[in-house]
Amino acid sequence: LELGAKFNAARQSEWFQQGLAKLESFRTPQGAYCFPRVLLTEKTGSHIYGGSHMGLGENRRSRRGLELESTFRMLNIYKRMGKLKV
Repeated sequence: LELGAKFNAARQSEWFQQGLAKLESFRTPQGAYCFPRVLLTEKTGSHIYGGSHMGLGENRRSRRGLELESTFRMLNIYKRMGKLKV
């Protein structure tokens, strides 16, 4: 999703819309995101990003670490979509 977010054709696809809705389901009451660890794995990739060694250096064993990277990834998706001005 992160890689395809920049492209209009990808954003309009059913696959992208379903993926974005799934990621939105992990929004916390505070407005951050906390994805399951399996979505942030580096060794096998995931539907968020396909590369490896893309972590931010946080401790993914802690909930706070998961929340930090999840929120970063989601904000980056929205930025690439043009829905977030930084």
